[in-house]
Amino acid sequence: MKKILIPAALTLMLTSVPTYAAPSALPAPIQAILERIKGEWVVEDKGHLNTRLRFQADGRGQLVDRNGSSEIEWQLEGGKISIRLLTPTETKIYEYIEDENGNGIGILNVTALHSLTLEFHKFDVLRGIIWKMNMNATSSYPDHPEKGVQEQTFVRDQVKLIAKRQFKDFAPQQGQILSLNLPDYQASTNGSAFKETVSLLVRLDAGQVATVLVDHPSGLKQLSWRLEQGSLQVWDGKGYSVSYQQYQGDSVTKRLLADAQWPDREFVAEEPSVLVDPIARGQGFQSQSPIFQGCWETWGDDHCFQRGGLFQFHDAL
Repeated sequence: MKKILIPAALTLMLTSVPTYAAPSALPAPIQAILERIKGEWVVEDKGHLNTRLRFQADGRGQLVDRNGSSEIEWQLEGGKISIRLLTPTETKIYEYIEDENGNGIGILNVTALHSLTLEFHKFDVLRGIIWKMNMNATSSYPDHPEKGVQEQTFVRDQVKLIAKRQFKDFAPQQGQILSLNLPDYQASTNGSAFKETVSLLVRLDAGQVATVLVDHPSGLKQLSWRLEQGSLQVWDGKGYSVSYQQYQGDSVTKRLLADAQWPDREFVAEEPSVLVDPIARGQGFQSQSPIFQGCWETWGDDHCFQRGGLFQFHDAL
């Protein structure tokens, strides 16, 4: 059989920004950070927020990424933070190949993350401290055990660690209209259920009701919402909830870390949000208003408001 497509895996990332290489002895500020690494941190990789780490003083903690969560054991080894996942998080993708008749079929591939290390790499004049992250995983094919299990190592050398204190409050007002992404929400097409990021246009109404203003194939008409400890929380009453914290943003666009939960799974994802400006909020939602016509680019994604009340979201990836 001939393989014709393999979904993108983790890749090595380089930069041309002038940097200072790590010396043999760690600079005092770096050593001080390592000694105070306990607490909550968010990993920024390839410009995206994708992993939350909690380091406890007793050498235990938690890792949460897009694929799930795991309790961890961690320790300092010189300039490295070594992390072992007690329960590996898994990435499930389909590799498409051609069979002997030339028909395309999908084979499930499961990549399980077992451990990782974070090592001080260099100091970037523009971006600050840069870390190198080595991720150790195994790759297998549950439906084709004859393919065996492969050991894999992925390297990232442009990683940042962002302290929880660097996040800002995300507290939109009641009556605010915003486009909001629900990561890995239950959707369906032609009777087939699956999970995908759902982009909604909602208004935060009284009584903790978030009204969906434009129909979506998911069938969602409303959500519940509240503000708690500097974050916006929404839930559907059917077991799905998500809490949004702000990392960066301005008066219109926000860069958010979404902490989502299903009854059997917790995960994090970076999701953008667009808040409609106060002029539009004062006029109320009118889909034909010129204020709502056109597109905005948010962190590389396009949010488009079109005639007839149609809202579209275009993922840049």
